[in-house]
Order: sequence, then structure tokens, then C-alpha cells
Amino acid sequence: VLFPTVLFCLLSGLALRLWYFQVVKAEELSEKALQTGRTRVEKLAPRGLIYDRKGVMLAGIRSKIVVTAVKNTVRKHPESLERVAAILGTPVTKLEEQLERSTWRPSLPAPIAIDVPLIQASKIAESADDLPGIDVSSQPMRYYPDGKSFAHLLGYVWVPYEQDYARIEKFGRKPAQYVGKAGLERVYEEELMGTAGAERVEIGAKRKDPKVVGRDTPVAGSKLTLTIDNDLQQLAFQMMASKGFKGAAAALDPTTGEVLALVSSPSYDTRLFLNGISQPDYNRILNDASKPFVNRAIGDGASPGSTFKPLTAIAAAQAGLFSPNWYVHCGGGYRAGNRVTKCLGVHGSVNFKRALEKSCNTYFAALAVRTGMKQMQETSEQAGFGARTGLDLSGEWPGRVISDELVKRYRKRVVYYPGDLVNFGIGQGELTTTPLQMANLAAMLANGGTVYRPHLVKEIRRPNDPLPQRIQPEVSHRIDLPAAFWQTMRDGMVGVVEQGTARAGKIAGFLWGGKTGSAEHGRFNEKTSHSWFIGFAPAVNPKIAIAVFVDSGGHGSTAAMPICKALIEAYCKPARASSSDSATEASESR
Repeated sequence: VLFPTVLFCLLSGLALRLWYFQVVKAEELSEKALQTGRTRVEKLAPRGLIYDRKGVMLAGIRSKIVVTAVKNTVRKHPESLERVAAILGTPVTKLEEQLERSTWRPSLPAPIAIDVPLIQASKIAESADDLPGIDVSSQPMRYYPDGKSFAHLLGYVWVPYEQDYARIEKFGRKPAQYVGKAGLERVYEEELMGTAGAERVEIGAKRKDPKVVGRDTPVAGSKLTLTIDNDLQQLAFQMMASKGFKGAAAALDPTTGEVLALVSSPSYDTRLFLNGISQPDYNRILNDASKPFVNRAIGDGASPGSTFKPLTAIAAAQAGLFSPNWYVHCGGGYRAGNRVTKCLGVHGSVNFKRALEKSCNTYFAALAVRTGMKQMQETSEQAGFGARTGLDLSGEWPGRVISDELVKRYRKRVVYYPGDLVNFGIGQGELTTTPLQMANLAAMLANGGTVYRPHLVKEIRRPNDPLPQRIQPEVSHRIDLPAAFWQTMRDGMVGVVEQGTARAGKIAGFLWGGKTGSAEHGRFNEKTSHSWFIGFAPAVNPKIAIAVFVDSGGHGSTAAMPICKALIEAYCKPARASSSDSATEASESR
């Protein structure tokens, strides 16, 4: 009886001991096991560089010392964060805040401190045995020389969240430690992210005597050359920001659709995101009444006002009803039913050129009525209004053109009133457009009827590929009208600058064309109309087309036109006018 009893006790003790190691101590022993034998240490691939069209770096890479923490491990050893915080001289709450952002991936390293000084990093590395879950390494990190002018265009990078995994896995890749969160960084993720490398390391107990037994070299991401002109982009942003304008500017090459500048103001600084933006900083930007996160160049719109009048002429030409010598008498306004749409003056008998120069509402209202709603709608659609341009950037808004569906929504049936057509013809009413769409209109006028799909990337150069992939121009719309018609349009817009509402924008010895616009809106009065301007230069063989929008900026000649003029002078570099020739003339309002 004694022997079976002793044997039972020994077996029971052995079973309890096995249960203790396999269940109670399982995780701790697993961690220790990982410290002995072979392990794979991932090496971050440098993200692809981004340049402007002239080779100026817009997004680069710098080696920075990064401290990471594995949330699951640190939660079991809270003293690790406390010791790291003491070494860094920072509140432990700040490190905890960074760690909390990795909630959905608690078993993977997450950055808690970036750009750590070498002395402090060395102290953390030397204390590795006493800091479970903490690691320190040098990593290639993204940086932006200009974090404000390019914020809406480039976006920024940070650690991937769950939705990023789903997005990136769609093209058969595993997300890198840092991924694009907005802008081109996000759209061109597959090209920019590169392929991570790794070191296969043999390590002994307590992480002693590590030995590299194999290495996979990281492959950098592709280099992107943009269509953007750095100088033009910065100039446009500085002009808008210095005046406190809310608005946008878009500039295109009218022969290719290449985007030369795409600016939204106000902006935010992408450099706030590079080390992990703090919650107070993020909330400050998010709750700012001026909405810095909104890309006003493509993601918001307004009625274009008189800058839309050239489209009315194009619609009339398509209907066979346009003649540069068709005259309309302007007595100060146009009556449609019981409503009178005012003109800014009494222009008398005007033809197309004179009406465009003076931005005569009466003429273009009459021309729209003569053309008809159906033709106006069809021409607007052919010119790309009411639809996204197809720009290689997310967040584009299609704008709005008055349609049967829209009218039925608030009138219960499809019925158009005379005022609808009048408003359409002068760029008001239900019509809303984005600055990029209006730059497309300016480009179409400049090149004679072709609308290209705007694009921001000019060339992609992949690693180890001697030949870059060049992005070819893509035609999205074309309006076929006689060359003489397009020349009449360009001559009319040159007249606007030379002797019309934009004559304050004249450049001595240099001809260019444009059109002012002042759009009424919900809080409209004479001082708060939206300011618009579209233009192209030079007058012969144009190489740039521009649209500028200033929210509540007043008259088109006051706020938007000077920005357009400055951009044209900078890009085309015409001869400077003499002091006597460059005296500013008073301008009319539209």
C-alpha cells in the first residue's frame, strides 16, 4: 500500500510541475526561448524619394534613431517604459500615448520615440537586458524639406493601422513599418514602400553573443519625379498664406495635363506627423475653423462666376449659334420673367469680344438663353464639369452641374425656370466647380479644345531598372470646333487683360490671356463675393494655364488675378516692365 501511495504522489507532483510550466509559465518561457537560438530581425526599406520636375527633392530619407516597444511585453513589465522615460527625460505618459496607437497590433514593435540623441540611445541599448519589450535601432525615416506648401499634395507617413493592412494586402504586399496615410504617399504606396530586408541572428541566453548568420538587403522604394514645379508651388502658397487667404491655385501644362502647381490654403505642417503627432496638435488642426485638412484645390468647390462665361460661348458654338459679331444691347441687366440679373454697368451694344472684356452679364445671359439648357448641359459634361478629373490624388470632388436629377430632387418634378439658364450662363446658381476643373477649362481654351487628365507623377524609376516609366498624356475630353473659333476665344481673353476687367495684370512686352470672376454665395455682399481668375500664357503657344480661387476674396481682379499674374511672371519670366509702363490701372470688378 505504501509503494502505490508514494508512486501516486510522485506522479501527481510531476503532473503539477508540467502543468505549471506548460500553462502558468508558458508565455514567460516562450519569451526566454526566443532569446536563445535563431531570430530574424527585420530591416526597414528606405522609402522611395520624391522630386519635382527639375530634380528638387520634395520628400527624402534621413537615418534616425528610433526606440520601439512591444505592447504585450511592456504591459507585463511596466517598469520598462518608466526606465526609458527617465533616460529620455520625457513624461512616461507621452510614451504610453504613442504605444496606445498600436492597440490593434500589440505583438509587434511600435515607435515610441523618434530621432533620439545618440547618448540616450546608447544608454537604452546598454540596458536592453533590463528593458523587456524595448528595442533601439537606426531606421531610414521620411522627411519633408517643406512641410506646408506640399502638405495636401504629398501627405505624410506613419505606422500602419488595421485599415492600412487591408488596403496594402490588396496588391499582394505586407505593410512596411511606416506607410502613406494621405496624398501621394498613400496613392503611390505600392511604388514607394520598397521591400524590407532582414538579418538572421544567432543569440545565446540572455541575448548574449549575437552573431549574424545571414542577411537580406532591403530594397528601396521607387523614385517618383513629379510634374510639380517647386518654385511655382512655393510662390503660390506663400502669396495665399501671406495674405491669410482661404482658397486654392492650380496650374497645368495645357499641352500634356501635367500639374505644375496645386496649392490649398490654409495648410498644415506634415512634419508634425513624422514623429507621431500628439493628440492636442491633431485636435487643434481638426477643429480649426479654417479647415486646414481640406484640399480646396480638388476637394471643395464654389460657383465659378464669370470665369465660366467662355464655356457658354463654347456651348453656343457647338449649337451653331455663336458669332463674334452678334450684338446684344446691355441696358444694365437682363430680364428673365420677373427677375432682372444685374450687370456691373450699362455697356450699350456689345459683341463677344467687348462683352468678355467687360464681363457683361447681359450678353452671356442672352447667349445662354439662345443656346438652351440641353446644349449647355452637354457642353459642360464634355468639358469635364460635374465629374472628377481623374487626378492621381484621392479626395477629389466632382462639382455640380444643374441636371434633371438635381432639379427633381428639390422641385419634385423636372422643370427649369428662365433664371436657371441665366444663372448657368454666367456661372452662378446650382453650378459649382473646383479650381482644378477651372484650370482644365483654361488649358482647353489655350490648346484649342483638348482636356487632358491632370496628373502629378511624371516619371517612376524602379530599383535596378535602368529605364524609368514615363507617364504619357491622356486625353479625357475633346471639343471639336474650328481653329478660328479657338483663336477668337484666346484673343478675347487677351483683351480682358489688355483693356478689360484684368488690365491691372498687364505685363509690358508680354501678352497673356485671362478672365476674372466674382461669384455670389450664401453670405454674399459686394465685399465677400468669391474671387476667381483663370488665365494662360503666353498668348501664342501657351505653356501654362492657371486657375486661382479665393474664398470671399471680393472681385476677381482684386484677390485672385494678382496671384495668377505673379505665377505667370515667375514661370514664363517675361522681360520686366519699366516703371512708367507698369503703373497699375484701376479695374472693373468682374
